[in-house]
Amino acid sequence: MERSGFSLELMLDLSKEFAGYKDAKDKLAEGLKKHATLTGYVMAMEKQAEEQKSALNSELAGLKAQVDRERTYAKKLEEDRYSLVSSITQLQADAAHEEELRRFYEVYYNVSRFLDRLANWDQVAFFRCNSAATAIANMVSPTPWSHFCTDQAPLVCPHCKSGWIFDTEAYEALHMPLGSWVKFKKGGQS
Repeated sequence: MERSGFSLELMLDLSKEFAGYKDAKDKLAEGLKKHATLTGYVMAMEKQAEEQKSALNSELAGLKAQVDRERTYAKKLEEDRYSLVSSITQLQADAAHEEELRRFYEVYYNVSRFLDRLANWDQVAFFRCNSAATAIANMVSPTPWSHFCTDQAPLVCPHCKSGWIFDTEAYEALHMPLGSWVKFKKGGQS
């Protein structure tokens, strides 16, 4: 066999090739008839194997390219999702802010001219009456004149002409030090 160019291993491999067929003898006979020699048949099988390998490699390359396209598409979808989530979060924050503005408007619309006037003053301080009569009156029912604000330090309470003290409640509400002068600006406080 070796003299004709075939090794025992090659022949065993060929026999394995045909072992899966029920009609292995007929298949070999057909191959020999078609290619005239065993060498020709082996070469034809090798050529067919190379063509199949090339086709499989081409298909594999196509599948890899498709996987890359799908990954790129999935990445773009993830970026789009992140962008949409970010937009939704911003829209929710905007809606919450709009709701807060709407509530502020409903509550403070009637005093908006007064607030606008305060914003035009250079400075504002908050006071309350320190008279004993006002203190006693406030125990029964809060008096509207017991609190006041001005753009200059007052000499006396404008209502009862007695003493005054800084309004701690107003300064606490503004988170400002007691007795400091406040400058209101439209759209915020400084």
